[in-house]
Amino acid sequence: MRLQEAAAIFQQWGDTRREAIALTNLGNAQLAIGRPEQAQENLERAVELYARLGDAEGVKRGQIYRSQSLQDLGLFLQACETLAQPLELNDGVCGDAGVELSLPFHLKEMEGWRSFGEILRVLGKLEGSQKVLDSLADFSPNNGAILLSLGNTLRARGNLERDRAALPQYDYQPWQCRKSDPTTSGMNSREAIAFYKTALEAYQEAALSTDTRIKTQAQLNRLSLLLEIAEEEGEQVENARSLLSQIDLSTLPSSRQKIYAEINLAKSRACLVQFEENQVGDEWTQVAIALNEATREAHELHDKRAESYGLGELGGFYESLGTERRAPASYKTARELTEKALYLAQPQEAPDIAYQWQWQLGRLFAKQEERKAALRAYQGAVETLQLAREDLLSLKTDVQYSFRDRVEPLYRQYLDLLLTDPVTDKNLKTAVAMVEQLQLAELENFLRCRITNSQSIDEAENPPATIIYPILLKNRLEVIVKVPESKLIRHSRQPISNREMNDTLYQLSGRLADRKTLPENILKPAQ
Repeated sequence: MRLQEAAAIFQQWGDTRREAIALTNLGNAQLAIGRPEQAQENLERAVELYARLGDAEGVKRGQIYRSQSLQDLGLFLQACETLAQPLELNDGVCGDAGVELSLPFHLKEMEGWRSFGEILRVLGKLEGSQKVLDSLADFSPNNGAILLSLGNTLRARGNLERDRAALPQYDYQPWQCRKSDPTTSGMNSREAIAFYKTALEAYQEAALSTDTRIKTQAQLNRLSLLLEIAEEEGEQVENARSLLSQIDLSTLPSSRQKIYAEINLAKSRACLVQFEENQVGDEWTQVAIALNEATREAHELHDKRAESYGLGELGGFYESLGTERRAPASYKTARELTEKALYLAQPQEAPDIAYQWQWQLGRLFAKQEERKAALRAYQGAVETLQLAREDLLSLKTDVQYSFRDRVEPLYRQYLDLLLTDPVTDKNLKTAVAMVEQLQLAELENFLRCRITNSQSIDEAENPPATIIYPILLKNRLEVIVKVPESKLIRHSRQPISNREMNDTLYQLSGRLADRKTLPENILKPAQ
């Protein structure tokens, strides 16, 4: 790379300023093509050189750019702390402190503030993120990058309200997006729909940007959101089809962003086909071609993360085809692709995507009635998810996070498998641990924070006489009873449909809330 050669030459000449400029430009170029590790090193070196020169503005710019590289590496807290100095933020703003905006903004700091708004979203501080981005949008109303970030934050707030209103999710599969029952999806939440509609408006305005990358990302995000709320508002399917015809990815430079864009567009196309109940082979062929092309580009860029993402999504596509068409051969292809994806994204290196491929393998093994292999894969997925969960409160839109879609169904599917006959004591103990992990994850998602120093109930200093774990599954209620003092563990099963279970729970909660309800009227639904 010419910039790398230039930086080396300027270092030999002792020209510190030109070396710093070359390293800054080199770091930004590496960010554009998806090489955040190298970018972070070069930008850190540039900041040191600007500091040596006493160039305060150079240091500020370098820190803002470096924070972007840290974000791309998933180091969001470090990215936030890196921005604190150039933006003159109050101490503790990256922890629990509120956001104090330094008004008026300066144009040269706009990118830093936008980046800060993005980081707050990723850290789960959604109200703070919206406050920052709303202020920036007022200051610079036609800034496409700011409007895109604002749309992402509004969408994240909608996801949170939807998740809070939704009932348990069991059958989630990444390539299936037919309309679901609104009483179980959470889409009947007025708050969620209100945030989504505002996000759509922000995306539409961002799509007017003259920057091709911003315009394209805004279109992609708007398309996927239109399809997400189509189950609530049917006319959005027609809007999505119209928008799909306007998106052109050919002008994007070869980069990680383009690869993610190709994958996201393919997923939206597949979703649209399902909503329209269009089973024309050409549509599915286009999806497969797009995914293969994205994976090939990632391989040529030597971007292992993007290549893993492409292979894994292609595996998920074939899994969906196997389910739709009852074609076991598709499952074999899906397994081969998923195993390759997992090889490229080892759990310790990229847990946020590795757990998805372990989970995918678990589903595939289960569908092929290989129960032991499925249990191992699900256990691996849960363990990897534990590594990733801190950064999964909300990810960037290339791998959009949703607790309802990416965490809860993993646990429930694993529990279903553990509690399928024959059920051993070992499986019961594992199921108890999974229930506690799911409850903790639910609470963290609701509160939007990481809970540390948690303790299992039966490890408490004075454990209760009996612990009862009710586990709601798709077609039955499993109850595990544990007596810590005697190490006794038992379980019972009650066949009951998901709808009947929900109706009974609503009936019980309504009668409990009414103080005039007679005890005998509470007893029946309680039983």
